[in-house]
Parts: sequence; structure tokens; C-alpha cells
Amino acid sequence: MSSDIWNLYFANLSEYNAGRLVGGWIDVVDYVNDPDGLTAEIVKVTNGAEESAIHDNEGGDLGLGECVNVSAILARAEAIEEHGFELVQIALDHIGGSPDDYDSINTAIENGFQGQADSPADYAEDWHTDCGSLQNVPPTLACYIDWARVANDMERVTFHDSESGGVIVWRDC
Repeated sequence: MSSDIWNLYFANLSEYNAGRLVGGWIDVVDYVNDPDGLTAEIVKVTNGAEESAIHDNEGGDLGLGECVNVSAILARAEAIEEHGFELVQIALDHIGGSPDDYDSINTAIENGFQGQADSPADYAEDWHTDCGSLQNVPPTLACYIDWARVANDMERVTFHDSESGGVIVWRDC
């Protein structure tokens, strides 16, 4: 799945309860700056339903479940547009709950996302090198450092496998 697409399937609840599937797919990222347009598209694909629900998704529900909350949907869509689906999904996993505003998601990404690395071991070695903590370690000893174990022991840092290869590094603040 492309990192800038988030498709949701909106269903007409009364038709669904009557045993008929009426609804359609919407790429909600297309409506980031157009809440009225998204609402109109939901009404269109559900044939004017008084009640609708999200019944499927491509990528993940990002904490929405069946809830059709346009502001929560658009907050996630805006974050996807700016940061990509993968980072938004990781941020929401770390935040917990279900924030309905873009600022909460964006702040979590700004505070938590530390970058990407080929592996946790590479990140740990780069971090210690950048911090200068290896200055007094002779090269003859530095080659014996088990960077995978160092990465495992790094406090408040988690590693997520990336769709593009390597890992996404996240620091819990």
C-alpha cells in the first residue's frame, strides 16, 4: 500500500441491516482540506444513508473502528499526507486511545520519531558515535561491542520494521 493512500469503505447501515451491501470506497486523503466534500462523498456512496459506518479499510483503521467521525478521519488523513501512513500508524499505537485532532498526532511524531536505520544495531552504534561516548574506547576494543544487545538495552527506544526496509526508530518520551 502506498504511504499516501488510505481507503475506507463506508456502508449504509439500514441497508446493511436489511441484508444488502450499499456503500463504497473513498480515498479520504483526497479530502484533507474539504470536510464538506468528504461528508458529501460519504452520503453519495451510501445512497443518502441517515446512518453509515466504516466497514473496511486498506491499510488499517487507525483507531476508528466503525465510527464515522469526519474530524477524526481528516486528522488522520492530514497526518498521513504529511508523514505517511506507516508513521501515523506507529504514532497512534504509541499514543494509545484515539485522538481526534491532527496536532496530537503530529506532536507525537515530532517527539517520538528518531529516524530510520538499517537495523537496531546500526542505530545504536550511530547514536553512541554521534554522542561521543566512544571517544575513549580504543578501536581494538570497539570492534567487540555487541551493538544488537546495546540497541536492545537502550531505554525508551523501540524499533519498528519499515515497509521500505530497515527499521523506524521511535523514542517514548
